[in-house]
Amino acid sequence: MRPGPFVRIGPNHISIADPDALEEVYKYGNGLLKSDYYEMFKLGSHENLFTSRDKADHSTRRRRLAHIFSPQNILAYQPRIRNNIRRFVAQWDIRCQQAFEGRSGFNWEAKGGRAILDICPQLSYLAFDLIGDLALGSPFGMVDSQRDTTNVDTSLSTDSKTVQLPLIQLFDKGAQSVSALAVFPRWAQYAMLLLPWNLFGLFASRNLTGFTSAALSHRLRRTQATDDSTGGAEIDMVDKLLEARDEDGNPLSKEELITETFGLLFAGSDTTSNSLSALCFYLAKNPQAQIKLQSELDECMPFKCSQDIDLNSAADPVATYETIKDLPYLNACLKETLRLHSALGLGLPRIVPPGKAFTVSGHIFKAGSIISIPTFVTNRASVWGHEADRFRPERWLEDTKGTFGKYYAPFSFGSR
Repeated sequence: MRPGPFVRIGPNHISIADPDALEEVYKYGNGLLKSDYYEMFKLGSHENLFTSRDKADHSTRRRRLAHIFSPQNILAYQPRIRNNIRRFVAQWDIRCQQAFEGRSGFNWEAKGGRAILDICPQLSYLAFDLIGDLALGSPFGMVDSQRDTTNVDTSLSTDSKTVQLPLIQLFDKGAQSVSALAVFPRWAQYAMLLLPWNLFGLFASRNLTGFTSAALSHRLRRTQATDDSTGGAEIDMVDKLLEARDEDGNPLSKEELITETFGLLFAGSDTTSNSLSALCFYLAKNPQAQIKLQSELDECMPFKCSQDIDLNSAADPVATYETIKDLPYLNACLKETLRLHSALGLGLPRIVPPGKAFTVSGHIFKAGSIISIPTFVTNRASVWGHEADRFRPERWLEDTKGTFGKYYAPFSFGSR
């Protein structure tokens, strides 16, 4: 027997698999609050934009950080993004040439003149290098080293020792542990933290916190050394965090800088690599879509941009945002990937506040009720048309009235 849209997944937690309820549950101003699920993601006692549950505090943090992602600043980050992608493409060019010559490498093999490799770790290296460069002003060096290792100085002194941290592994283990524990009541979370299978996750979280603090300290020291946060060079997100002010004109404290930098680092890395891996998977499984997308991209070649390092180059292997932002089939492929493989497939829980009731999909929920909408399920509902569980980018081109817009929430709605 197939369950209906309402499924109880906790003593007072109802999961609602109804696409029409998405906007109702997650939109701003509906009166619902974040549940204590978010407490597990805090760095000690410090809040960040994701973990903040108080509406006023969340709004303040959102206003202070919104300028980081303004269209103007997004374009200003483009040189950093393209430089990292150039290094990534260069690595693949080397592999293709060596494979043509019949040579294999330590993490890939040559077969029939082609380079065969696991793309998932490769895209993780790229994503972490990208977000490290964007957030802290320099990549972690994973693309070049082809390893999940990041050098971290143990102190701020010039002769400090350097240790290597497997950032991707630490993040994966920490995220798995925290996400699994977050669904339990607070009293159970503390008890389960010390269980053997959670100890490594606890260790990983502590290491990630220490890494963020050390990396930010070195980034701030570089700023103080130049006495100019940009020095005419490319800007990064810490530059913009340093510009943020509260209502009284005060800058962010060191603790706030650490927590928000942590959020930037580890919210942007895993989601990016997972989404890119999913896109490659679906294109590999659907060769006709791959051919169609390749044809659309080929029409834009060669790529040139005034921000290019070498303006005399015949062509740049990396597209500019301006060149590809309006390509219809590329956008359709990206949207279809994020529909089937959303960055947030689970339902982010909301709680009905004391003294209130909330009505959704014809059902009334009393105070203390927790409700969530699993986008993994709603993104495969009949509202998406024919073969909703199949990768078919054409559905977005056929949606001339924009009907899918109200159901499309790969990163959820409202305050995350």
